[in-house]
Amino acid sequence: MAVSISKLVIIYFLMISILSSNISAAPSNDLINEFCKKTNNSQICSKTLKSNWRAVKASSRRALGEIVSDMAIACADSTTNLLNSLERVKNSQHIQEKYKKCWVYYAFIYNYVVQAKQSFKNSDAGGVEKNIKGALTQLSTCQQQFRKPVFEPKKLKQENEKLSCLCSVSLIIAHNISAKSISST
Repeated sequence: MAVSISKLVIIYFLMISILSSNISAAPSNDLINEFCKKTNNSQICSKTLKSNWRAVKASSRRALGEIVSDMAIACADSTTNLLNSLERVKNSQHIQEKYKKCWVYYAFIYNYVVQAKQSFKNSDAGGVEKNIKGALTQLSTCQQQFRKPVFEPKKLKQENEKLSCLCSVSLIIAHNISAKSISST
C-alpha cells in the first residue's frame, strides 16, 4: 500500500509541474505570436524565437526584446565567422572582396545590435529603433554585394534572413513598448 501511495504522490507532483510549466510558457508564446505575426515572414520569426528557450520563457516585452537582441548578436557573430571562412575559400578576387566588405558591414551590425540590447535594458525604445535601423541598413548593403551576377551563398543568405527577421521583430517590440509607455502617461 505504501508503494502505491508514493507512486500517487509522484504522479501528483509530476502533473502539477507539467501543468504549471505549460501555464507559465503560454504568455511568452502569446508574445512571440503577437510580434511575429507583424513581421514580413511570421513563420521564420516564430520558428526562430520558439527555438530559443529563453524567448519561450520571456515574461515581458522588454525581456523578449533583450533576448531577441542576444539572438541577433549571436547571429551577427556567427555570420562574421561564416564570412571569414568564405573569404578564405579560393574564389576570384572580386568575390573575396565582397566577403571582406560584408565582414566590415557585420562589424557595424554587431555594434548596432549590442547598443539595441542596451537600449532595451534602459527601456529606450527610440534607441532600439535607431540602432536596429542602422543594423538593417548595413545588412541591406551587405546583401546588395550579392546581387547578379554574384549570388549569395545559401548559408549566408539564411543567416542574413534570420538576422533581418530578428531585427524586424526587435523594431516591432520597441514600437510596442513605445506605444505602451505613451498610452500610460
